[in-house]
Amino acid sequence: MSPLRPFACLVLAAAALFAVPAPAAHAQAPIDLLTASREQGKIALVAAIGRLKALEAASLSGLISDPFVRMVQQPTIDIVNEWLRVSFDADSSTFHYALRVAMQRMQQNLSAYSQISYTPDEPGCQGDSNYAFAYVGRPDLGVHGCHAVVAYKGPVCRSEVLNHEFFHIVGVNHGEAGGLPVPTNFYARTMAHALDHADHLLGLASTLAYGSASACNGSN
Repeated sequence: MSPLRPFACLVLAAAALFAVPAPAAHAQAPIDLLTASREQGKIALVAAIGRLKALEAASLSGLISDPFVRMVQQPTIDIVNEWLRVSFDADSSTFHYALRVAMQRMQQNLSAYSQISYTPDEPGCQGDSNYAFAYVGRPDLGVHGCHAVVAYKGPVCRSEVLNHEFFHIVGVNHGEAGGLPVPTNFYARTMAHALDHADHLLGLASTLAYGSASACNGSN
């Protein structure tokens, strides 16, 4: 048996440990639903960071060259490549930079505090497509939850919405920081856009934690 196989088995065990089950729905007051969703979002972020750390360790140690380890890590590699607009190379400083920045942003999100409130009458909450809003880099102004995300969406979607808004709270834009042009159709084309894009960082975290980033397309 290859001496690398025990490590690979540990990686598989870690992946199972970090898997995040969908939260159960309960009848609660809107503010309680939003608060619970923030906590569920934190669990997803922890799971995502765990997978990124495992990939980073396998890559920097050279273990990624083992076919079994590479097979185990390939799903994470594919998700990172998609959402951060990079191409995996174990020796690439660019890829590892993207990993480090993404993990830093997620850790900042985890540690951030901003008052969550339910404000269905705020102008930013009007319409069924507005789920929540916050101001970039302004935790003092709070995170505002809207009627639509409470009335029409489920716990997974709400957790994603809260994670998205908390990325804004810690200073993440939609890809336009530092004079970058706003990405076409709101999706990043470059790594620089993606690392400053709340949708892309959320997509990365949710896909790593839940297997997809499309909960808000349905009623989940």
